Amino acid sequence: MRKRVHLVLAVFLAAAIGLAAWEGLRTREPVYQGKRLSEWLQKVDSPVAGRAAPESQPAAMNAVRAMGADALPALIRMEAARALVNVGREQERAVAAFAGCLSDPNARTKQMAAYYLLQLGPAAFSAVPGLLKALTDPSVAGAAANALKQIAPAAAKALANTNASRR
Repeated sequence: MRKRVHLVLAVFLAAAIGLAAWEGLRTREPVYQGKRLSEWLQKVDSPVAGRAAPESQPAAMNAVRAMGADALPALIRMEAARALVNVGREQERAVAAFAGCLSDPNARTKQMAAYYLLQLGPAAFSAVPGLLKALTDPSVAGAAANALKQIAPAAAKALANTNASRR
């Protein structure tokens, strides 16, 4: 019975320490007049409703100014997240463009496309079908194989297998 009491107390103590650590370590947005920074920023430029009403923009900008330096870390995190999303979109477009170039009639264009896909590495995984198709073209087969090794090592290993049924 005494062991159970100690176990229950230990669990509650661990939960309390975990809760305190979570509360202390979580990132917080600054608040002004009861609204978080992200709420104020929606009033400046709302992606859902296009542009916000002109009369709400000055109040939102004043709120951001009033938050001052406290708002800076949150603003940087938000901008970094937005930049990562944009980089991801640009990378997807680049992969699609290079994969499209694999069917170009010019051999040099196909080789350069395979080379750039190789440079993108696993991020260019969506180009694997085009690279597999390019393996049948002698002018680009080597470059396509190298790109496949970098992008999808398991697929390249399977292609290198001497057993035709496994390949």
